[in-house]
Amino acid sequence: MMDWTRFGHRPDCVKLFTLFTTILIIMSTSAAIYQPVGTGVIWTTTIIALIADLSSILVLGLGLDTVFISRRHRILTWSLIEVVASVLSAILYFVCIWLCIHGANYGSTTAFTVSGFFCILNFFAYVYSFTQHIQLWMKDIGSPQELRATFGSATSYGAP
Repeated sequence: MMDWTRFGHRPDCVKLFTLFTTILIIMSTSAAIYQPVGTGVIWTTTIIALIADLSSILVLGLGLDTVFISRRHRILTWSLIEVVASVLSAILYFVCIWLCIHGANYGSTTAFTVSGFFCILNFFAYVYSFTQHIQLWMKDIGSPQELRATFGSATSYGAP
């Protein structure tokens, strides 16, 4: 059974947002009458992002992300997988922004302007997801010794 309450909190709520904006990019790009040369990159990016978002929503909703956490290898966690996916998606959507600008200049103006706007939204959503997941990953790989309070040996400056 899917646990939809998980998507009400950060950083998992970003997945639903990026899924929605990816669908809007697909719809607005397909509305363009003339498809310039770089449109294939936009299509490839959106299809890969759609598959990745749907699969990660399925993994998170079913709670399978705990399966990816290895007790022996603490570095490889679900947060690291999300970090890598977010970086790659942000880079691809940054390229798509410029391809949409090119398409708006030499093709269907409205369709590629709308696509470019949603590509910008997805770019910032993936950058936000990257920052959230890199913090979670750094917290996951931190050792218990690093989390201890270190005030035991602090200088007293004259206090007893």
